[in-house]
Amino acid sequence: MKASILAIAAATGCALATDAITLDACQRKARAHHPSVRQRELIERSSGYTLSNANRGYLPQVSLSGKLTDQSDPAMRGLETDQSQIVAEISQTIWDGGGIGARKRVAKASATADAAKLETELYALRARVDQIFFGVLSIDEQLVQNDLLTRDLRTNLERVRAYQKNGIANQSDVDVLQVELLRTAQRRTELRSSGEAYRAMLSLLTGESFDTASRFERPALSIPRGPRANRRPELALYQAQSDLALSQDASILARNVPRLGAFLQLAYGKPGLVLTNTDPMSYWVAGLRLSWDLGGFYTLGNERAQIGLQRETIASRKEAFELDVEMKAVRESREIDKYRALIADDDEIIALRSRIKTAAEAKVAAGTMAVSDLVREVDAEAVARQEKILHEMQLLMAIASLDATTNDGTAP
Repeated sequence: MKASILAIAAATGCALATDAITLDACQRKARAHHPSVRQRELIERSSGYTLSNANRGYLPQVSLSGKLTDQSDPAMRGLETDQSQIVAEISQTIWDGGGIGARKRVAKASATADAAKLETELYALRARVDQIFFGVLSIDEQLVQNDLLTRDLRTNLERVRAYQKNGIANQSDVDVLQVELLRTAQRRTELRSSGEAYRAMLSLLTGESFDTASRFERPALSIPRGPRANRRPELALYQAQSDLALSQDASILARNVPRLGAFLQLAYGKPGLVLTNTDPMSYWVAGLRLSWDLGGFYTLGNERAQIGLQRETIASRKEAFELDVEMKAVRESREIDKYRALIADDDEIIALRSRIKTAAEAKVAAGTMAVSDLVREVDAEAVARQEKILHEMQLLMAIASLDATTNDGTAP
């Protein structure tokens, strides 16, 4: 029998073995193997393209336009009615009201929010891996106890057969033990099938191959003491979403300020700058241009109000999430205390059941107890050992669940 869970839980860290599969290793492999991991690279690349496009707003802009017209009357006496012009304009932004900088901040904040959302999705894997890993451990422990029960039943079967030869037992007593052995074999078949299913699921999550020969190491999770800090990745997501809203607010303000730029026009056409000259000619015009789109002020107030409501919604969700985490952590802490109390009694119950079984074996040997009663006591001891295994696994799962709830443990 392995050391009790209390001794295991008193240790820190994980007992690592080169030939054993640990919970932390499975967590890391599941995270690295999940298809969502590739999204991190895509988020970074997309953000890079957006920032590059925003930076190019500072580059000179070139436009080309042309026109060929005819009109009913000349603009001035002596001019021809047909006119033509081709213009190449080079413009340079001098002041855009902070619009380009605002777009860059929005792009960075959006990428941060997307990365934080991805992190919360990957973190959800932790509970799934925990559940499957502890399922494997529980089944392996039950198989060990199944072997012990089988060995115990076979020992008693040999004794009863010897008693049968000596006339103090009959065939029905032998049959009772053989039936129990068959039932134990059936239980082992069920356990092995469940164990293979759990290993197959863990293989899919981690990308590693696990079979019945794979040995899983029981993690030595430390029992938490005192309050737990909330370090869940969802908190970073809420903060990133709030920062994104602030960036969008700044971008709205930047859209409604004047813009100043310089321009140079290179043109060819007729008439040129001298309207009385009817011959085609080339010319240039350079200057400064100030523009201010006042239409944005119609919706400025509503747009900023929407951003404010969005930030209030995010803050409300964050508070609700923190409350849920706190309530769940309290419940799981109480679960840990409960399983510790149950395990404290398990060893004594097993010891008492073992003595009762030994006494029953002696009574059968003396011919004062039926073999069916002995089988009942053997089963009762086996049940007591199974209950201890269950409580140990439940305690480990409660500790792991509390770690996952607050992310204040040894998260991979």
